[in-house]
Order: sequence, then C-alpha cells, then structure tokens
Amino acid sequence: MAYATRDDLYLAYDGGSGELARLSDGVAGSTENLARINQALDFATERMNEELSKYYDMPIAACGVGIYPIALVAICCALARYELYDDTVPDNKVVRDYDSAIKRLKAYGDGSLHLFCPSGAKLNKKSGTMFVAAVEIRPAYTTNKDYCL
Repeated sequence: MAYATRDDLYLAYDGGSGELARLSDGVAGSTENLARINQALDFATERMNEELSKYYDMPIAACGVGIYPIALVAICCALARYELYDDTVPDNKVVRDYDSAIKRLKAYGDGSLHLFCPSGAKLNKKSGTMFVAAVEIRPAYTTNKDYCL
C-alpha cells in the first residue's frame, strides 16, 4: 500500500489546476489516468522503503491501517509527482521538492530524523532482534496411568 493516495497528491500539488490530468493522461491531458497516478505512488513508496528499511522495521504501519506519518505522505507525493513528469521534468519547484524529499528520506533512513505518527507517537527503529516462536514443552510419552487422562 502506498504511503500517499491520489487525493493526497491532489491536495499537495494540483488543487484544481489540472496538473494530475496533464501529467497522467499522455494523450489529451484532459482526464486523470488513475492507474498511472497509482503506479507513480507505488514507485515512490518502493523507493522510500529502500531507504527507510535501513533504520525502521518494515512495513511501516505503526500508526494504524492506512495512517502514515505526515512526513511520509509529503515525501511520497513529491516523489510521485516527479515520477509523473517522466522526461519532461522542468528545473523548477518540482525538482527542488524532489531533491528536498530525497534529502529528508535519507535522514529518516539513517536515523538522524525520526518519524512520528499523527498521534505524536514515535515509530520504533529496527530492534535487531528476530522473532522466535513460543514452544510448548510437553513431557515425553508415558504409560503411567496417573498421567494419562
């Protein structure tokens, strides 16, 4: 699941300007191509996971189902927007937002910045421990009638 949604991307950058339609619909630019938008969000999320997995346990879902730290939503939107521009990325705010998002992402990935849930709770860093299943210790089979049911 992507860290941001189409609606997050719309609120962050489009706001009624039609940018998502222009970027996602390569033919006419008049309607949004939701599949292309979701693909850009998925690519952004995977790029983020590569960096975040260095410091945080994956997948990041500590804030609840579908609720991610706002910082991750913002970074995902910036990376997805950049992705949607393809080869026509202008050297302007899109590139500056992308560069800033990558810089912040790397800081989260190396632990110099920390992620917080909207509730204010801090996400846990990698514990470095492995999950070990509990094992029930049973006595060896016996013919003792007092032990049998």
